[in-house]
Amino acid sequence: MHTPSHAEATSGQLEKGDEKKYGEGKRAYDEGEFGSAAKTFSEIMNHVPESPTNRTIRASLVLDIMAAYQAAYEGSGDIAMLKAGMDAYYGYFRAYRDRMRRRTSRSRSSRRGS
Repeated sequence: MHTPSHAEATSGQLEKGDEKKYGEGKRAYDEGEFGSAAKTFSEIMNHVPESPTNRTIRASLVLDIMAAYQAAYEGSGDIAMLKAGMDAYYGYFRAYRDRMRRRTSRSRSSRRGS
């Protein structure tokens, strides 16, 4: 089973409050409180905007979220845990797609103005 640690490698990119919160989520995971860990990691993800500089930390967080929800499912058999993990996964890619669309749109606009 995956143990959340992906975001730790880049935790210096997190703001102090989120860095502390990540530690709380990791402790919850280590204590078998997987749903709580997933929710904590998700809260952090909501604070970290999609951008090229945050891409690594967001990718790490989504892996931690999914691992926590998978472990919650394995412990409970509650299919809602898998759905919540997939929602986080798809949300991550939607944010990336939307960011890239805005970036591409601005780039096209600036070229037309030249």
